[in-house]
Amino acid sequence: MPRFTLAALATGCLAAPALAQLPQHCDGQRMLAPATPAPRAFGVRVATNGTHWIIADSAASTACPDGCTSGMVHSYEMVDGRLVLRQSLVPADIGFQDRFGVRVEIDGNRMLVAAAFTIWPGLSTRGGAFIYEHDGEEWVEVGRLRPPEGEVDPAALSVFPLRAGLHGDLAILDAADGVMAYRRDPASGEWAFDQWVRIPDGTSDRAIFGSAVEIYEDWVFIGAIRDDSPGSPQGGSVFVYRDGPTGLELVQKLVPPTGSIDASFGYAMDFDGETLAIGAHSFDRVEQAQGAVFAYKLVGDEWVLRQEILHPNPRRIHRLGMRVEVEGDVLLANYEQNPPYESDFVAVFRRHADGVWRFGGRLYPKTPLFATGFGLALALHDGYALVGAEAEKPPRQPTIGGAAYFFDLACATCPADFNTDFAVDFFDALAFFNAFEAGDLRADLDLDGALTALDFLAFEAALRAGCG
Repeated sequence: MPRFTLAALATGCLAAPALAQLPQHCDGQRMLAPATPAPRAFGVRVATNGTHWIIADSAASTACPDGCTSGMVHSYEMVDGRLVLRQSLVPADIGFQDRFGVRVEIDGNRMLVAAAFTIWPGLSTRGGAFIYEHDGEEWVEVGRLRPPEGEVDPAALSVFPLRAGLHGDLAILDAADGVMAYRRDPASGEWAFDQWVRIPDGTSDRAIFGSAVEIYEDWVFIGAIRDDSPGSPQGGSVFVYRDGPTGLELVQKLVPPTGSIDASFGYAMDFDGETLAIGAHSFDRVEQAQGAVFAYKLVGDEWVLRQEILHPNPRRIHRLGMRVEVEGDVLLANYEQNPPYESDFVAVFRRHADGVWRFGGRLYPKTPLFATGFGLALALHDGYALVGAEAEKPPRQPTIGGAAYFFDLACATCPADFNTDFAVDFFDALAFFNAFEAGDLRADLDLDGALTALDFLAFEAALRAGCG
């Protein structure tokens, strides 16, 4: 392997034009809600099937001029790399405080929109969900998921669902004491309550079973972020189910491997059919509550931990992994950023040829001084990311309206900022040189799986390009 001196590196690579101090990596499309009804949490949830990009505002003043929290969901399509509004959805009988859009899940041409406080005629419990299907022209309501009156204590359903999942003919809504499975009859197309999945025996009462729900084919993953039963003392857990002829069957329990006693493991999850990504935003490693994302893979009939994914420059209360999204070789995880920024950021991790996930850039908004909530909603498809900022409130704006940002991830990397300190300078060259000398494949900038002189050329090109 060729050897280089630090002096040669400095002479060859830093003799570049003046470099910008890393203003932002991606000039994403910033979207605001339509002016009416009055938006209040635009971007609280986002979802996509690759064709339709969904942005929810569960507090929009739909049923009144201002002040109520009825909710609305907006559907966009991509035209020439930008999202264009195609349809806004709201039930004809929307209520004053329904919170329609508190959760949105999409699978193919089918979409679930949850409403936390919907009142159903003849029922004493509130909350449920609406099922839509796209007919090629627009989204059409085809079903409603009502609380199962008489099946459980009404108090357990008083405020739900804050978490939901959808895949094929199976939908899951969470509640106070567990989760509820609904199924669609393929013959009639009707949706009906099917099964109540209780907290597994031996699980702590404070586990918050249903803190996250993820469904993919016959796999169902259910988080329990406060599980302090043996093996996961307040660190949380994820229960793995298989869907079969008799319903959901528990097959495995996942717990954080090591770390803090309150890791919030299972607060966020995503599964793309290959990688199961589990967020643990309160996880301690080098710093308190720096957060982590744990990547699992199915080996035989068992889910096995493959990697503990950390921010390369962790800070106290970073809380990496409060939201996660994975597709192929790209993984997104939001994290909190220290002042002067008020917004959160989104870390972009990429899986390299050796199968290891490495930090590959960050997303942050055009307006980082007031885009609070950035990254608390994520959607990812084919190299594009939709990021919600539900609490964005620009200066002199009387109320919070929220926003959403659409990014082409091709711009979400800045190899020149090698030490990820938001500046491009000599210390990046030093960090790159040290990584190369140590055989660290983070220095494999040409992504060929080997460390060669070509990586130095790639780093020099990155320095010249800067990060502006």
